[in-house]
Amino acid sequence: QRGIILSQRVGSSYAGVVAGSVFSRLAVRGDVVWTPQRLACSGLMMAWEQTPQLVERFAAVRECLHEACSHWTFGLSYDGWVKAQHRESKRLIPAVTHKLRQHMQAFVDPHRRSGRWEVFAVDGSDAACPRTIANQQAMGDTGRPNGIPQLSMTVVFHVGLAMPWAFRVGPSSESEREHLRDMF
Repeated sequence: QRGIILSQRVGSSYAGVVAGSVFSRLAVRGDVVWTPQRLACSGLMMAWEQTPQLVERFAAVRECLHEACSHWTFGLSYDGWVKAQHRESKRLIPAVTHKLRQHMQAFVDPHRRSGRWEVFAVDGSDAACPRTIANQQAMGDTGRPNGIPQLSMTVVFHVGLAMPWAFRVGPSSESEREHLRDMF
């Protein structure tokens, strides 16, 4: 279902949390169309949109965001969006992660803990990437025949709140265990 970003259990409690307390603090040049808030929203939707081709997925997400936020201006090209994501990710991901964790820790919910414990699940996956020179240089070709680079992704999930807690992405030579150590 489009428009639902947080789990049903905690969604209503988080309305406006990130927008007001994270994005308003990030400086933006005057001529930027893809602001940090628009990049975060579109990035989440790109991850969840089911359209298989990236350019078509971008068009579907852009259309959905235009319907939901008609007062926003959006860039037209997928390449421009990717460049903006790359430009902002180093400051955007830590800011959003930190703020969401603060609110998750403050959230009072009978499902948050199991006794005195908070329950987390960890899962790692590998995915084949396009065989480009840049991908082969960044990720290598370990574990795949014919030199196909692979990406390793690991997510820590807060079971009680039904929300992701942390994630790492790297070449397939990095193990799930390495990613988990880095996250803690």
